[in-house]
Amino acid sequence: MSDTCRPERIDLDELLVMGGQQRADYLLVGWRALMVVEEAEDVRKRDIDQLVATVETIRRGSLVDYQGFGLIVAVAHGHRRVDPMVPKIAAALSRKQSREGVVYLVANCDQQLGRFVKEYLC
Repeated sequence: MSDTCRPERIDLDELLVMGGQQRADYLLVGWRALMVVEEAEDVRKRDIDQLVATVETIRRGSLVDYQGFGLIVAVAHGHRRVDPMVPKIAAALSRKQSREGVVYLVANCDQQLGRFVKEYLC
């Protein structure tokens, strides 16, 4: 892994493609994977729903061309608190969609998000 890994960030609030649909906050584009990130003070099920909606939009090809990526990593990043059910929901979604190249994760701090970025994107 490179210490200088700097994935490209695409702010989904600036893209009009998804209109009024639920969506995550931003994408991180790495060499090996595409990471979808939903930021929240308190991570709840609705944040996972936003990740799922964004992943489905990507997989339909409506947002970005992800065909060059072997993996889509969807991360709910909480700054204060994570609802105890959210990691269980993320794990169930990962089991269901792992064959399709989609993984759902929960990061409860900036350091954990940074580790996910290094592990999956660099």
